[in-house]
Amino acid sequence: MNKQRKNEVISDKWFSKFENVNRLYHEYKTHGRLIIALDFDGTIHDFHNEGNLKYDRVVSLIKRCVNLNCQIVIFTCNTNYKNIKTECNKLGIKIDGINYNILPQFDNSEKKIFYNILLDDRAGLFAAYDILKSTIDRIEMENIQQGNFLYTLKIKDTRLNDFNDEKTIEVRSSKFKNELIKWYNSNYNQLVDAGIYKYEFYQENVENELEGKVYLDIEGNIKL
Repeated sequence: MNKQRKNEVISDKWFSKFENVNRLYHEYKTHGRLIIALDFDGTIHDFHNEGNLKYDRVVSLIKRCVNLNCQIVIFTCNTNYKNIKTECNKLGIKIDGINYNILPQFDNSEKKIFYNILLDDRAGLFAAYDILKSTIDRIEMENIQQGNFLYTLKIKDTRLNDFNDEKTIEVRSSKFKNELIKWYNSNYNQLVDAGIYKYEFYQENVENELEGKVYLDIEGNIKL
């Protein structure tokens, strides 16, 4: 690959996926977050009530971003803010504002808000999704390699047939078994008093794909 010569004119730099991903990645590493502007109608919400539309991939990606400390601002011409908040809650999306500059150095009297990237069905959603997903994939893989990945452990009483008695704890560590033992020991008396003699621990990644099942009995023995 030829190195770029000094003073060489670069044509349409941001037409390159590599350049876009690289910029987002370095902005995240610099600030520890990204500010993501997210359109509402047609991007995560069925505005025309067609009834058969789902937005699973965008919603899943946004949740992964939130897990990495990114902030989500709804950027929309829809003025029903109450409904927007309700629908985002139903989707499990934590939002930090609607049509609002969350950075204090920017004036909220301006119509355009600041963001690192915009997801909008009328503004190249597929390309923006692809760039953001590639960036998040890169950050998550780096975290895994550094043993700094966020695991969610779902815990249920195995006497039940469903998750009505579900409890959730979060562990930020690569030492999965040690964290389980530590949690179990600290809650031993409470578990015994409740008559709970066996729990199942489900280790999931940020996309909620089952990665493994761990059994922990009353003696604190772990079986994979």
